[in-house]
Amino acid sequence: MLIEKPAISVCMPVYNGSKFLNAAFACLAAQTRRDFEVIVVDDGSSDSSHELAEQLLRSTGLRGRVIRTENRGPEQARDRGCAEAVAPFIAQYDCDDSWDATYLEAMAGVLERHSNVGLVYCDFDEHFVREACLVRKSHTTPWINRALAKQIEEDVHIFPHGVFFDLLLQGQVLFPPCTMFRRSLYDAVGGYAVLHPTQRISLDWCFGLRASRESCVAYLDKQLLNKSRHDGNVSGNILRTAADDVSVLETILRDHTLTASQRIHARSRAATRCLDVAYQEWSVNGDATIARQWLVRSFRHKWLRSSAILLLKTFVPGSLVRAVRQARSARTNTGM
Repeated sequence: MLIEKPAISVCMPVYNGSKFLNAAFACLAAQTRRDFEVIVVDDGSSDSSHELAEQLLRSTGLRGRVIRTENRGPEQARDRGCAEAVAPFIAQYDCDDSWDATYLEAMAGVLERHSNVGLVYCDFDEHFVREACLVRKSHTTPWINRALAKQIEEDVHIFPHGVFFDLLLQGQVLFPPCTMFRRSLYDAVGGYAVLHPTQRISLDWCFGLRASRESCVAYLDKQLLNKSRHDGNVSGNILRTAADDVSVLETILRDHTLTASQRIHARSRAATRCLDVAYQEWSVNGDATIARQWLVRSFRHKWLRSSAILLLKTFVPGSLVRAVRQARSARTNTGM
């Protein structure tokens, strides 16, 4: 019997995610669009993720396979899934998140109707587990500047070629589980981890930067994803995220085809993220020497007044800083 080729490949990296897999497969099984395959990449889990994923594939009747690899990182696992994908469209799914039942139908529809769009992403709700709060991403500032896009349909806004790249440089984020893109675009930019094969954070942003230079990006103004924020999220490490952002930006800055404006935005962002690392090293880790090294790196990109102020603070003895903080805390506690 001839098996029809899927239109969409859903790539799902998993690392010790067995507690999420039942809900994840239930979500996939509920999709209104059915012409998709599921590629689960078990990124060296030590729990029963591999066996459970295979069992759930059989019990849900979904087409797909489970691949087991050594632990290398989530974006490296995404790359392995994309390498195995056979469909023209690729959707990234994280097992601790959940899609609306119409997610695949709505997202693929944008790509099918607009051949100039290489990547589409949607609005989502962000659930912060520890704080027990829910935030609609489009209600945060800044999230998306639709004034720079052309509204093609009621809910579809298309950014001209290269425009979304500038937004990403200025702080726009692009989470994989709310994106769908063409396999041809993925092949053109070389995947998530091609430039930083051992890095574990910021590679989704790096992919977005390169993808947005290759093709138009569309925003679907619908909340189709519920994203979970919990202690297991790798991106929750503020220091590592900032440091890896700098690595990505410094790689981008080596590209001589950047425009003058893009180079200014990239240097400004790199300087700010270097400052973020320096502050964490000084205030949290108490390492003034490392903080100064990051501040020097920041100045190479752009002079920032806040970086200069922090540099002066790093020469203040740590004992004095602690004493001032304790005094402030005491005044606060006594209501003075």
